[in-house]
Amino acid sequence: MKLPIDLQDTAQDLVGHYIFENKISKMAKKISSADIKKMMKSGNVVVGTEKTMKSLKLGRIQKVFLSSNCPQKVEKDINYYAGLVGAEALKLEYPNDELGIICKKPFSISVMALLKAAK
Repeated sequence: MKLPIDLQDTAQDLVGHYIFENKISKMAKKISSADIKKMMKSGNVVVGTEKTMKSLKLGRIQKVFLSSNCPQKVEKDINYYAGLVGAEALKLEYPNDELGIICKKPFSISVMALLKAAK
């Protein structure tokens, strides 16, 4: 049985949404502020949504960290691209303003990412 065109698109969107929605780890591993500070000190971190998206598209990201109050649209886009390149997406328990303080930045941070190790 063939579905009407608009229902087919909706079904495909739901299937794609289901696949990539399961890629995010819902606070599976608790990441402490000390761990975040170590990552920042290492220098292998990208801060910001746009820089993270660009690096994800280029395949340079190992893990993506999302604040607890990250906007839904940003979270959806990050999950999609992380799923495509095989990066792990983790939702932190810290809100974006607290994440900015932990990283010693004068602004709030919703998205940050750990770069892959140089070979």
